[in-house]
Amino acid sequence: MTDQPGSSVDALIARLKARAADPERRVDVRQDSFSAGVTSLDLGSLMGMLSGAAADLRRVVANNQAGLVDPDLTAKANRIAEQMATPVTAHLPPPADAELLARVEAEIGFELPSVLRRAYLEVADGGFGPHGGLLGLEAAANLLAGLRGGEELPRGRAWPDRLLPLVRVDPGYDCVNCSSPDGPIVSWDPEDLAEFSGEKAWNRSFSPVAPSVEAWLTEWVGSRTQAEQHQDMMRKAMIDGVRQSRAYFAAMTPEQRASYGLPEVGWENEIGGHLGLDDEPD
Repeated sequence: MTDQPGSSVDALIARLKARAADPERRVDVRQDSFSAGVTSLDLGSLMGMLSGAAADLRRVVANNQAGLVDPDLTAKANRIAEQMATPVTAHLPPPADAELLARVEAEIGFELPSVLRRAYLEVADGGFGPHGGLLGLEAAANLLAGLRGGEELPRGRAWPDRLLPLVRVDPGYDCVNCSSPDGPIVSWDPEDLAEFSGEKAWNRSFSPVAPSVEAWLTEWVGSRTQAEQHQDMMRKAMIDGVRQSRAYFAAMTPEQRASYGLPEVGWENEIGGHLGLDDEPD
């Protein structure tokens, strides 16, 4: 079904483009530089890193037992801590072209819902959206092929037909059900699954997220990033603390407040005035 010009989908695509263009907001959770480095390693390099970490841990234990501090290990730990506190800019690939989309749809054996097709063709080939961002088309197709192969699934279980993983949500994925034109979003969480999990446990690993791709992306594009939510929480905590402090000093006489260095008039601004709070009668 083709979307009519001026439709809600047109408006959604425009909003998605605007948010995706902002490197601070194109995904909910920005990966830190340490994790980004680890995920880029091949298996051999990863095993080498783990072996080195185990050797470092043995050195730490030995030094602790001897009451020593290793300056090299301390510096290394500080570098890792700095890397883990430094977010990397989420890469935004160019939009997918029609040829790539057609090839991927032929490979997976079904078409994507129209809203999702437009997002890939007009916004970007992944790299934006909920959580860490949508997978690129080829990455999603490759992941689907692996899930269809059953290596990550309990024995005797088959991956649902036309369910395409879209976003990594550790340890599983948010997926789109392409058997419906609306493309309902379904979460797959394999955390409680085991090699011989039965049908009930398998079915419980899937849960609805949104009735359609459009609803899912509309909710995301108007939402706050994880960093913004943390900032909101910090500001709220600071404001609550200021209000409690003002209530405490409001119960005092001017003379008592003066003993704390507070002026008789406008003392409220001395307590949290930098937060932009109006004077509040307490």
